[in-house]
Amino acid sequence: SGDLLVDAFRKTGSEIFVNDAVHEHVVSIENAVIILDGLLGTGIKLPLRENMAEFLRAVNSINNRGKVIAIDCPSGVDCVTGEAAKEAIRADRTLCIEAVKQGLLAFPAWKHVGRLDVVPLNIPEQAAQINAACSTVITADQAAKLLPKRPSDCHKGTFGRALVVAGSINYIGAAA
Repeated sequence: SGDLLVDAFRKTGSEIFVNDAVHEHVVSIENAVIILDGLLGTGIKLPLRENMAEFLRAVNSINNRGKVIAIDCPSGVDCVTGEAAKEAIRADRTLCIEAVKQGLLAFPAWKHVGRLDVVPLNIPEQAAQINAACSTVITADQAAKLLPKRPSDCHKGTFGRALVVAGSINYIGAAA
């Protein structure tokens, strides 16, 4: 339960802050070395309630703050759409549990993510296969392996041409 977790942290000499008194807690975390952001879950919908927006603004305004590590998603970011409240936490690192949340790869959310890592939960293999079939994020190394080797004296015309079909009557500049 939450009370057991709070007791465990207190036994280590750590301080626990709950966002029921915004100003007291923001002052208390000014000297924190690590700020662990697990305040809002992955299913939040924007806009934020005013008390939450006020708290996130205050945390973001701390001048000498420690490293911010977000769990799954920085608070104030919609992990599905990639939308971000202007008060959203700016994390130095985001630890996604088991899988990257799709919205984190889109703007404006990406500006709040920092370094993105996936933390596995060792889910049984069958469940992992089902999840992998639903969506995959390709890494830079995987993409590099898929691309053909190119001679150093080549240019873009050496490998063919591309046809781009884009824009619309109202947005003719979109293709540019």
